[in-house]
Amino acid sequence: MSHITQIDPAALGAPNLKRPPADRIISGNPDQKSWPVDTARNGSVLTGMWECEPGAWHVNKGGSCEWCYLVEGVVELTDSDGTIKTFKAGDAFLLKDGWVGIWKTVERVKKFYVVVQ
Repeated sequence: MSHITQIDPAALGAPNLKRPPADRIISGNPDQKSWPVDTARNGSVLTGMWECEPGAWHVNKGGSCEWCYLVEGVVELTDSDGTIKTFKAGDAFLLKDGWVGIWKTVERVKKFYVVVQ
């Protein structure tokens, strides 16, 4: 068995569909698609690709951290202290365990992710 997995977006198949809970949505229609690629360490490490339509919602990363690499689009992240950071295609960032804020998809976004729970 190989321990190398290529992530080819064209070969990922049908996505999982979801959206943030209604009570967390601030604006827009943030419909989301995800393509899980791998789960490791008894389900505590998740990797895959994710896509979201424009919209904003409240996020609480309690219990997990997430590394993101944007392939397409623009997002604006607002910390609970009001600090705003904007990321676009080609940028990478880390949302640490305990991050609380607002995720705003400004332009439809596609990202690769690694989540550690």
